[in-house]
Amino acid sequence: MRAAILAVVLTAALGCEPESPVPQASVTPAAPVPTRASVPRATRGWVGVTIPLRAVDVAPAFAARVERVHVRAGDVVAAGEPIATLDARALGDELVAAGAEIASAQAALVQAAVDVEETRHKLGVDTRLAAESLVSNAQREDTAFAHQRAVAAAKRAHAALREKVVRRDQLRGRRADAVVRAPFAGSIAQVQRGEGAAAGPDAPIVRLISEGAPWVRFAVPAAEAAALSEEAPLRVTLEAPPITLAARVRSVAPELDPASQLIFVEAELEPSSGVRSGVAAWVVAEPEPSPRAR
Repeated sequence: MRAAILAVVLTAALGCEPESPVPQASVTPAAPVPTRASVPRATRGWVGVTIPLRAVDVAPAFAARVERVHVRAGDVVAAGEPIATLDARALGDELVAAGAEIASAQAALVQAAVDVEETRHKLGVDTRLAAESLVSNAQREDTAFAHQRAVAAAKRAHAALREKVVRRDQLRGRRADAVVRAPFAGSIAQVQRGEGAAAGPDAPIVRLISEGAPWVRFAVPAAEAAALSEEAPLRVTLEAPPITLAARVRSVAPELDPASQLIFVEAELEPSSGVRSGVAAWVVAEPEPSPRAR
């Protein structure tokens, strides 16, 4: 038999027909090999995936080149820890210019204050002289208008100074924002932009996911979603590590997902070490315990 099978293999390899028919051996079909994403499905349920409790793309507040990235994928960071530093040299030049503008505005405000005091004094003198008929009322009115113009100019100078101070403070805040920090404690899932790359509000530098036990997200048909109210108990079997955990429903989407025509559900897993996000899972609804069992 072994010789006959070998003859068939050699014949197929050489592209020739066998000289004599080979007896057909009965072969038992092999069991299907489970794929990497397969999970046990002994009970009716739904396919899901573990997700982090929080995930965010960390981006700078303004557009700039990345000068240095302080983390790598997989690093664990604390809240407020530096993630990256932006090239803020242009901001330094703008701050110098803003300081010069503030000094000029302050000088203008001092000059305006002097003009107000001068016109106020002159108005007082002309008022007394007009009472003694030593100057005309028209001259006194001109002095009064000049004083009003000086007061208005002083107000404009004060507003201009405030505007330039606000601009300087904004630049100082942006310079502080040149150090991009982690908004919460977690681990770096991906470094999206390296040193020298352009980053900005729409161009994040890293993706950060929270530490702690992940949740599980799965999709169910609309007809089965009614049984999954908040706090409903679940049993979740993970692919890796191959363990089964208890879970509780935390949120049920109020409407169908347009693409899949399914309703997405999120559940909180019981604490367990070694559980990562992005792992395939098989989710089964657990029956609610009866009042007597409670």
